[in-house]
Amino acid sequence: MEQGAESSERMVELDHRSSGWLDVSLFWDRAAKRLFVQVIDWSGEQDLAIPVSPGTALQVFHHPFAYAGVGA
Repeated sequence: MEQGAESSERMVELDHRSSGWLDVSLFWDRAAKRLFVQVIDWSGEQDLAIPVSPGTALQVFHHPFAYAGVGA
């Protein structure tokens, strides 16, 4: 199996939204058994990954910048 195929099977995108220059995704990492929210700001070419717990995942997905410096 190619590494790219293995990586795509490992990561599952649970939700995604776009607004202007921002893309926000909620991911489940099957191998590590962890959730995280990824924010990509295409205008500034910034990529931010925020680890989240199951209880806060949707809240962080909807308001990622409020949680950017906070751990799961």
